[in-house]
Amino acid sequence: MPRSFARALAAATLISLALPLANARAQIAPDAARVVNRYLEATGGAAAFAAESTSFTRARLAAFGFTGTLESWSAHDGRRYSRTALGPFQLREGGRDGRAWRTDPTTSRIVPLADHDLRESRVGAWFERERWAEPDAGGGRVTLAGAERDTLGPCTVLGVRARQREGGKRRRRWWREGGGRVVRVG
Repeated sequence: MPRSFARALAAATLISLALPLANARAQIAPDAARVVNRYLEATGGAAAFAAESTSFTRARLAAFGFTGTLESWSAHDGRRYSRTALGPFQLREGGRDGRAWRTDPTTSRIVPLADHDLRESRVGAWFERERWAEPDAGGGRVTLAGAERDTLGPCTVLGVRARQREGGKRRRRWWREGGGRVVRVG
């Protein structure tokens, strides 16, 4: 067998093996894509979503008999910081470049995260940045999980799996039938 033919055959074999793996890593199912597109349109369109570089969330909390606030900042390049005040407790956490930390609630010292806590932090950042709504699902996977009904009516439910690098964790997102806004996460 001539060398040039052997090289071409080897290259073709490698490419044919790599293509299915690349497509298996990141995908949005067609029925789920309709829901994601409706979400993008309801929140300003795909161009506005792509142009967004940072996000800020402020929420009120009630837990363990205490009330408080949560403030969270997130940047598209993976930087993240959140501050939670719940009664007498002040918690802070953040991350960047695959590393993450949080403050110890009793000593206020910074504690680097590792293993399970680091994976959970990375998954949280991936979902907070809504990477699943990117054209390639942010490297994750989005599928239609079905339809459910609650006290306010029918919902479409998507199953969203973070990209494997973040631990591949699966969560669900609920949309009102015909609506474009997320009404529940879990």
